Amino acid sequence: MQSSSGVPAIYTCPMHPQIRHEGPGSCPICGMALEPLAVALDAEPNHELTDMQRRLWIGVVLSIPVVVLAMGAHVPALRLHEFVSARTSAWIQLLLATPVVLWAGWPFFERGWSSLMTRNLNMFTLIALGTGTAYLYSVVATIAPGIFPAGFRTMDGAVETYFEPAVAIAVLVLLGQVLELRARGGEQDMLRKAGDRLSHEFLVAELAPAMAARGKGSILNVTTMVAQFGQPGMALYGSSKAALVLLTKAWAAEYGPSGVRVNAVSPGPTRTEGTAPMGEALDQLTATTPHGSPACPTTSPLRSPTLATDDAAYVHGAILPVDGGRTAV
Repeated sequence: MQSSSGVPAIYTCPMHPQIRHEGPGSCPICGMALEPLAVALDAEPNHELTDMQRRLWIGVVLSIPVVVLAMGAHVPALRLHEFVSARTSAWIQLLLATPVVLWAGWPFFERGWSSLMTRNLNMFTLIALGTGTAYLYSVVATIAPGIFPAGFRTMDGAVETYFEPAVAIAVLVLLGQVLELRARGGEQDMLRKAGDRLSHEFLVAELAPAMAARGKGSILNVTTMVAQFGQPGMALYGSSKAALVLLTKAWAAEYGPSGVRVNAVSPGPTRTEGTAPMGEALDQLTATTPHGSPACPTTSPLRSPTLATDDAAYVHGAILPVDGGRTAV
């Protein structure tokens, strides 16, 4: 798989970050599905999630009759034995369980085999061995019950099968994979949204090189007006934001030639839930500004940062003061 810029997408394992692989796949150590090392801002369909969901739903549909036939034999009230003999039930379960185990659960056999080849035994080793053993034993018991000792056979000559636990394990593991992939997709969506409008989150440094590889992107850092002047009680906060100002300019020089615009906004005091405990101190910070009062989140220009849009394609390394005029006069 490649990114939109033609550069092969690098995937890694969340449990073993030393793993690097071009394109999706599974971790050679733990067997978990790999995830992109850098989240692309243009959303791409998660083919693995789509595939796992299809396997899950087909597996569920085919597994329900298997469970009913297997468990129904132990519930006399259902009286299934009057309609379906043990031999017939075994053949029906064989037909239904085969696609569940060998098709829906096939990715787990691949990961289990890989764990044996690399000598990195993991949960997929157990899953493959457990479901494979139960399925193969049940196939032999269904096709050739006569080879089993008489003590294994029922009165009608059938041998008890274990198709039901085989399909149950396969379906439950598929469900776990789907939930895991959905959770990862949610995290990536959050990062992707932060990349679309970068005014509310700090951009992690790993995203800038990925944007440069794609040949386009826009980074909008959020600093503060106290990065421009000294303010009592704001030494650590102001100095950290001042560093972000310099980082913005350095990134603009470094990534600008690759098509990535890096700018920043420098807001002044704003009335939010976080600044509510400041009380009158917030008003005092803005008393000498041309605006004369703190900003309101519902009307602040930060809600629609034009520096992050294509309308500001020629703007690089700019620090936009949104502080009521405090640093301008």
